[in-house]
Amino acid sequence: CDIVIRYLWILVFLSGWSAGLRSQEIKDMSYSQLFFIPENAENNDDCGKFYSYFTYKPVDKIVYKITGGNTTGIFKIDEATGVIRINNKSNLKAGQYNIQITCYDNTFLDIDTARIIVISSEKCIFIDPSATVNGNGTRINPYNSWNSVKSFNAGYAYFQKRNTTYGSTEIYVAGPGGTSENQIFIGAYGSGQRPVLDGSRLDETMAGIWIGNTTRGVSYVNVSSFIIHSSKGIKVERTCDHIRLYDLDVYNCWDNAGIYLKYQETPADRAIIRYNEVYNCVSHDNGDHHGIKANPGTLLKNCMVYNNNGNGISSFNNSTIDHCYSHHNK
Repeated sequence: CDIVIRYLWILVFLSGWSAGLRSQEIKDMSYSQLFFIPENAENNDDCGKFYSYFTYKPVDKIVYKITGGNTTGIFKIDEATGVIRINNKSNLKAGQYNIQITCYDNTFLDIDTARIIVISSEKCIFIDPSATVNGNGTRINPYNSWNSVKSFNAGYAYFQKRNTTYGSTEIYVAGPGGTSENQIFIGAYGSGQRPVLDGSRLDETMAGIWIGNTTRGVSYVNVSSFIIHSSKGIKVERTCDHIRLYDLDVYNCWDNAGIYLKYQETPADRAIIRYNEVYNCVSHDNGDHHGIKANPGTLLKNCMVYNNNGNGISSFNNSTIDHCYSHHNK
């Protein structure tokens, strides 16, 4: 039934969009993706980039359009890049929005969903490393250091301003973390380039982002939209579960992997499924070891790894690698 409805909708869509698209066929070009933003976002703020598959070879340039679920015009999309932005902030409320995104390349098309979670403003903490004065963590008076964030609380979101660079300390997320109903979100706000976590001033024991420790696990943490380099990259301890990583660019890191979801080399540890997930992440030019190293049960979807001084992707029991692209690794 769902398949019939999907294809009926596509036929109606094609007949109403333009005569030139009526001959297009369905192709698996992309997939449904998640984004999270603060409720007090401004017009033209970025929600994030909607990705087509790295492995898909388009016939022509892919064009992205919003084709459903945007009745009040809150969102818009850059047709050339797939970046979703705020168009009408006056209608934006806390909750979840599901908008349909259509990708097409003049021969094929695909229709998927952008699921956008909007976190209530009073549960959002803002960090702007370019601010000269350390504020109280609100958008109009942000912290100027991640060091001002003393704990990561369930149900809260923590955002670094886009087009800024932070490198004074690592972002360390200690336990217990979130729950399935009240997750933790760490991401970006504003418009422009993803915020940078620059580890060139950190000592070799630190990561850009470190989640959990060897004795205390962390659950239900979502991290999105960072560039991380010159550190231990992003580390997720083996005690953690339901950690989800989105849209990260990790390079020039060391210590096992740019993106490292840790585990112990024992049969007992390899048998434990952690249900961690990695989406739309790129790990490259890491000098010491692998691009991505994943613990048992990890889902890797639409990730790209290249020019790493080790395996592109190293994963173990019950892991799923879906539409990932690995090349020029040792």
